[in-house]
Amino acid sequence: MGREYTVELNGKRIGTTALEKHDAPMGVVLGIIKLDGHASGYDLFKRHCVTNGVEVDDQPDVRCLMTQFMPGIRVHSPEGTEIKGAGITVNGFDDDGWEISILGIPYPFYGTEFPHHVRAFEEHFKRGGLRVCSSC
Repeated sequence: MGREYTVELNGKRIGTTALEKHDAPMGVVLGIIKLDGHASGYDLFKRHCVTNGVEVDDQPDVRCLMTQFMPGIRVHSPEGTEIKGAGITVNGFDDDGWEISILGIPYPFYGTEFPHHVRAFEEHFKRGGLRVCSSC
């Protein structure tokens, strides 16, 4: 298993994530949130967004939220280092799970904290995975 990052909301641990997905050139990591003891991520995140004036795309009939950047949410490495970027969003459904995205993490920190994502991107690029057109 990969590294486990702690997710906090207003200074309280709410779960963990592996930050298993990425867009390395853009300094982005994403991961499924494993919530600790919260029956509903929808209720947790909706309440936080309403309290803090965060814009959301809210679909209450299916208990789905897509947030804008959320103040008060933090992600820490196993060593305790905060993973900082331009902003953090949370998206998901109660029935399908929740994903956290950290956007705009600066280099060289990104490369140091997520060398596996940088290597995966470089390997993909070497195999021609980023061709824009068939004649390129």
